[in-house]
Amino acid sequence: MAIKLYLDEDITAAPHLAATLRRRGFDVVSTIDAGNRKLDDRSQFAYAIAEGRVLLTFNIQDYIPLAQELYADGREFPGLIVSPHLQGHRFDYLLKLVLNLLNQVDEASMRNTIRFLQEFQ
Repeated sequence: MAIKLYLDEDITAAPHLAATLRRRGFDVVSTIDAGNRKLDDRSQFAYAIAEGRVLLTFNIQDYIPLAQELYADGREFPGLIVSPHLQGHRFDYLLKLVLNLLNQVDEASMRNTIRFLQEFQ
């Protein structure tokens, strides 16, 4: 089954990216779409988990420890995709990576994993 994606607030193009991906048939929600602006990282991750969504973020330093904490506690999560900020890259590059991700991984292979977006070049 295809993954459902949740785009973290630190991805400035998240609303545009989410809308573009939805037009292509993918189940993608941004923090703005969900009404979750200004929630802290733990709450954002909790929302993604409750909704069964893989979280995509540029905030590596905060989310990797949260995912590791879940794993250490034996709690499951749909998955985490992290990337350094794509400063200087165009929207098209971000879209390409996310489309590759969505077309290459499924829900089962993402469960309880942390992957880097750059794997999907």
